[in-house]
Amino acid sequence: MNQKIVFLFRKLEENQFTWPVLLNQLENSDFSDQLIIRGYASASDIGNILTEYPKSIVIFAYSFMTIHVPMIRYEVTQIRAQVSGSSIFIAGGPHATGDPEQTLKLGFDYIFIGDGEWTLRQFLQKLLEGNERSIEQLIKPDLPFFLDDSSPVSIHGTFIPPLEITRGCSYRCKFCQTGTLKPRHRSLASVKEHLKRLQQAGKHSRSGYICPSAFQYEPDDSNQKESPVETLLKLSKSAGICHLEYGIFPSEVNPKTVNNAFLELITKYCSNKRITIGAQAGTDQMLKSLNRSHTVQDVENATHLIHQHGLRPQLDFIFGFPHETAQDRHQTLAWIKHLHHTYDARIQMHYFTPLAGSLYANEKSSPLDSETIASLNEFYNAGICTDWWKTGIEQTEILWNVLQELKQR
Repeated sequence: MNQKIVFLFRKLEENQFTWPVLLNQLENSDFSDQLIIRGYASASDIGNILTEYPKSIVIFAYSFMTIHVPMIRYEVTQIRAQVSGSSIFIAGGPHATGDPEQTLKLGFDYIFIGDGEWTLRQFLQKLLEGNERSIEQLIKPDLPFFLDDSSPVSIHGTFIPPLEITRGCSYRCKFCQTGTLKPRHRSLASVKEHLKRLQQAGKHSRSGYICPSAFQYEPDDSNQKESPVETLLKLSKSAGICHLEYGIFPSEVNPKTVNNAFLELITKYCSNKRITIGAQAGTDQMLKSLNRSHTVQDVENATHLIHQHGLRPQLDFIFGFPHETAQDRHQTLAWIKHLHHTYDARIQMHYFTPLAGSLYANEKSSPLDSETIASLNEFYNAGICTDWWKTGIEQTEILWNVLQELKQR
């Protein structure tokens, strides 16, 4: 087969951990020599690439989150106006998985639902064989992907992302999509092999792991004499990892799992001086309504233990949940102030966004009252919390209008 495919992947800050994993699969395929892989950061980057390969199949590949929908819709329309009708637009990632039908409305030809490692390879193989007519618009794997077969090492990546050791989540919080997948864990043998490759390549000075609940990593090949987390961290240090981070993004911690034993592992093996826990709301009533597995007291206990171990507690909170009241927010603000002054806690303050595939996908954010806004600004100036919620409000307002428009189409 002399046909070639120009595979153009859209780079975003939020998908920089995703593309190396998918590209690794393509680079190790039987047809890798028929692929021309390029990344682009904006529509203006593609002109020179297209003129260089005028007779090839051109694929524009996107992996994105719900918050990117307004930008993606505009950009796909813009690019389609510049390229030939033979170009193919494909989408995967959280939003495409959560709402594939809506993603088609953004201008895509094919949607990848869920694990994309093998389905993307199969898709490109069929294109090269001239079997495009046999491809369904909505592409879903027959079986969950075996995480041990996944690697974040790509020749097209500018860096090696953290290794994904758990995919999916055992919880089903209403505002999050991750819980739609039952958790799967990478084996410790696979971790060891990955670390060996990093060491051989001389890229082992820094490492981290992707795990939705860091202290609940439970591979099948764990040693009963010690926790899997301890084995994981030991393997990392024995491979020469100098800067090892665990328990902060992208391996945050559920507050109910925090205990002395795990925190001792962090202080012994890791270089991070912070632990990030998902508090999310500040009243038991709100936590229960969100399907959170913990209580306010669980967060207090976890924050106390983290502080006792000489680490700084870093707590995620979200304002603007559906059905949230001003009283809920004021109670949360008072508690945040207590956590900061008592345990030197740092707050990462977010604003609720309806995410595709979540139980709150069709729920609108609650507006913040003036007293809450004044307190958040005061907290930011005092170094208690971030001001990420401001950007969240702006983005979510635009997103909501676009989502309602798409529903009418």
